[in-house]
Amino acid sequence: MTLQTDLETAIAKVTADSTLLHSIVHGPASGTGSTLTTEGGDVKTVAKAIADVETEYAAVGVMAAVNADRVAAEAARVGAETAAADATSAQAQAELAAVAGNVKVSANDTTGGKLHGKLVAGTGITLTEGDDGGDETLTISASGGVISVDTTLNVGIGQAHATVTAALAYLADYRIKPGVTVFISVIGAVAEAAVITINHPDSANIIISGTAPITTTLSGISAQSGAQGAYSVTYTVASSAGMAVGDYVILYNTSGGTYQGPNHGVFPITAIPDGTHITVANPSWTAAWQGAGVNTGNVKCLKSRLTFAASGAFTVTKPNAVLNLRDIALVGASVLNGLRLDQAGVNGLPGKAYLSCVGLYDWQWFAVVDGGGELHLAGTCAMSRFSSTGVWVRQGGKAVLAPGAYFTIMGMTSAAGGNGAINLESGGAFDLGFGTAGQVMIACNYGYGVRAFGSGSRFSLGASTNSRIELNGYSGVFTQNEASVTARGIVLQANGNIDGIGNIYAIQQSRVDYSYASIGAAASPGTYLVRGEMQSDLDGFAANYTGASGNVYATHSSRIAFNAGTNYGAVAISPALNTHGNSNAYIVN
Repeated sequence: MTLQTDLETAIAKVTADSTLLHSIVHGPASGTGSTLTTEGGDVKTVAKAIADVETEYAAVGVMAAVNADRVAAEAARVGAETAAADATSAQAQAELAAVAGNVKVSANDTTGGKLHGKLVAGTGITLTEGDDGGDETLTISASGGVISVDTTLNVGIGQAHATVTAALAYLADYRIKPGVTVFISVIGAVAEAAVITINHPDSANIIISGTAPITTTLSGISAQSGAQGAYSVTYTVASSAGMAVGDYVILYNTSGGTYQGPNHGVFPITAIPDGTHITVANPSWTAAWQGAGVNTGNVKCLKSRLTFAASGAFTVTKPNAVLNLRDIALVGASVLNGLRLDQAGVNGLPGKAYLSCVGLYDWQWFAVVDGGGELHLAGTCAMSRFSSTGVWVRQGGKAVLAPGAYFTIMGMTSAAGGNGAINLESGGAFDLGFGTAGQVMIACNYGYGVRAFGSGSRFSLGASTNSRIELNGYSGVFTQNEASVTARGIVLQANGNIDGIGNIYAIQQSRVDYSYASIGAAASPGTYLVRGEMQSDLDGFAANYTGASGNVYATHSSRIAFNAGTNYGAVAISPALNTHGNSNAYIVN
């Protein structure tokens, strides 16, 4: 062989090997050409080698998954067998419990019972038993919810709720979040078919209110007619705009003339002659009209009212229940109570009522406050025309007038056994506050102005602006059987023209403090201005009798005390000052 031939042989071999290497590197992953023959044996292409590795790896994963599934299946079998055993045990226990008639809330429940009895429905939740006596079910359903933002419910003709009763029925399915208020807004006149019961658990968060009142002033009387209990009076006002026949107006804070009582109260508008006059029905129970001379005063026209033809208005029946009333008239038909604050007549379960700018007209009783119940009066409130008792507070109940408030009660149509416009019995109390603002008017009633009877009963009024007890048929203030009355800074005049007793009458160890009061003329000649009997104690320190005529009389160990230097005017005093007489009675100064 020559060098030339050796070189050619080497080149040919390199060329062949290069071609083989190219096929190994770039050959297919399967099929023809995926395995190549070399001098050392068969060699897989790179692609086939990779594919075989991937196939083997996948096979390993499948086996792992198969093994995992097998393990899981075994665990499931064991769990199922355990669950079956537990179910068998539970069934046995349930069967034993069923035999015993018991279901327990927990393992340490001391008392078993039926499922229906063990489940307790909360507020807005109803439990309903189905298929009674068969394959029974127990359905749990929810209604209502929680009112969490201030909400207004409109009441009236064409409104979402026809009556206040309907609005309260709607609220019965809801609780009211603390701090949130629901306003039941009465628009116009709404007739209620029955007494409205206040028993919502969140009643303190509910306010029943009318449209904002129209305010104006009065400057006199332009016409007056009629008779006792049925006067028609036309007042001159700054403006009658917005008022309508059928609205109710509260008149208060008047001045001018001898008496103020006849022009104070709440009255229905019967006519509007023009833009500066309104005519009202006035139930003053004086035999002749006594309201002449009025020349100033304030007027609030209530644009909303609730009417009741054959029932009371509101009953607060649930302990701690609250009635909130604003800017509205409650109109009755001379029957039952405007307000009753107790548990449907059962004493000891009181409720509360808060009234602001409210008028009550034509009731048997305006309000009965029993057994710890509370009546709170604020703003301008008036009560006119009633047949039995005005505000009757008894057995620990109380009525309270807020500072600066105006309150009138007038138009009692009969004595009804001698009751008063304000009647306090068995620990009942009426506190009308002390201060210079506000005004109290108790006038033009057939019976007593204030009657307090029994130990613990009390009436308190002090230093109010132009407050008066006047023109009442029986005594202006009557206390009996250890009751007490404080009536300071008030005008008492022309009371007692029916019973002949007069302005103040205390009997049976009762007490009256009328210091700084102004004692006006008696209702008729011979009527007593002040009379004390049977160990009663009357304190008239600095009382003013200027212009008064009548008698101050003490008997049966009673005591009447005056400030030295009191001006008695034409008053006749018996027994004589600082002298015992009339069965050891004593009048001292």
